Amino acid sequence: MKKTKVVDYRFGSGLALFTGILFFLVSFRAPDILSNAPTYAVPGTIEMIQQYSLIIVVVGIFLMSIWWYSKFERFSLRSVSHGIVYYLIFRQILVLTDFYYQTDVQAFIIDFAFNFALFFYFGFIIKGLKFYSSSGRSFLHIAFWGIVAFIALNAALHLAGMGSMIWNRRFFGLTANPNFIGMASGVCVVFSFALLSERQTFWHKLLCLIGFVSGALVCFMSDSRGAMGAALAGCLLITVLSAKRAITGIVIVFLIGSAAFFLLSLVDINSIIFAHRGNTREQVWEYLYVVARGLPFFGLGSNLPATTNSYLYAIAATGLLGGFFFFMSLIYVFRRSVSIVPLLKSSRINPIPIKIYIGLSTFLIGGALFEGFMLDSASIPVFTYWFLLAYGK
Repeated sequence: MKKTKVVDYRFGSGLALFTGILFFLVSFRAPDILSNAPTYAVPGTIEMIQQYSLIIVVVGIFLMSIWWYSKFERFSLRSVSHGIVYYLIFRQILVLTDFYYQTDVQAFIIDFAFNFALFFYFGFIIKGLKFYSSSGRSFLHIAFWGIVAFIALNAALHLAGMGSMIWNRRFFGLTANPNFIGMASGVCVVFSFALLSERQTFWHKLLCLIGFVSGALVCFMSDSRGAMGAALAGCLLITVLSAKRAITGIVIVFLIGSAAFFLLSLVDINSIIFAHRGNTREQVWEYLYVVARGLPFFGLGSNLPATTNSYLYAIAATGLLGGFFFFMSLIYVFRRSVSIVPLLKSSRINPIPIKIYIGLSTFLIGGALFEGFMLDSASIPVFTYWFLLAYGK
C-alpha cells in the first residue's frame, strides 16, 4: 500500500458533522429496560432514537468508510498506531470466540465487519480532522460537542420531569444501565474540565461549563462509584498538570478530594446492592477471577453473567490470546500518556490536548477496573478509547 493522500477537511464538512452526530447517538440504548427498571419512561421521540440510534451509527460508519475509500484510493497501514491494531485484533478474537460458542452467522458477519469499519474510521478517516485546534475546529471539539449534547439532554429531560429514568435511586438515563450513563457522563466531566482552562469565547466557556455541570450531575445521580472515582482521578491529574507550582497543585487536590469525599459519603452504601440489580461486585469479581485464574488460552466469549471489570472480563472472554492484545493496547495508551507529559514544559506546544489525552486515559484505565465497558461494541467510552489509540501516533 502506498502513502495516504493528505486531505484538508474543513470544519463545516460532512465528516465533521457526521462525527459530532456519531458521538451524540452512540450511547442511546434501551434494550430490555423494563426488566431492570419497571417504571422507566421517556418521550416518544426519544424512545424512537433509542431504538434506531445504533443502527444509524453502524450504517453511517459503513457508508462513510465506503465513501472515503471511493474518494481516496490509496492508504497506508504505516499511518496507524500499533495500539489501535492491538485493539482491533482483540475485538476480532472476541467476535470469533462468540461465534464458536453461539454459532450465530449473522451476528458474526455484522460484528466482524463493524470492527473493521471502526478501525478504518478511527485509524484513517478522522485523521482528516486535526486532533486539536485553538480555533475550535478540530476533532476533539467536534466529539466533545456531541458528547455534551447527549449528556445535557439526559440532564434536561430529568430536570424538566419529561419521563421517569430513576429506579431504586439510580439514574438510568438514555442508556440501558446506570453504570453505562455513569461512564459516559464521566467522559464528559473530564473532557469539560480540561477544556475549561482553554482560552475561548464566552459561548465556548459556557458550553464547557454546561458539559461539566450536566456531566457531574448525571454521573452523581447514576450512583456509579467507578465512574465517579475515575472522573475524579482524571480531573485531579489535569489539575496537578495545570498547576505552575507544586504547592498549588497539592492544595487544589486536597480541596477537590475533600469535596469529593463529602459528596461520595452522601451516596447510600445500601444502594450499591439492591434487589433486581443482580450480582454484587464481590460475587462478580470472584466469578471472573476463578475463570481468569485458569489462564485459558481461549476464552468463554462475551456472554458472561457479569461485566464489572474490563481486565478480568477480557481474560475470561478471550483467554490469554485475546487478553494479550487487549493489555498491549492499554500499555500503548499508558506509555503514550507518560511520554507526552514533558511536552507540557514547552512554551511552543499548546497544553490543552495533552491534558485532555492524559485526563481521558486516566479515566478510562481507572474506570475499566470497575466496569466492563472496554468490551462494548459502541458507546461514548469505547469510541473515546478508539480515538485515543488512533491519535496516539
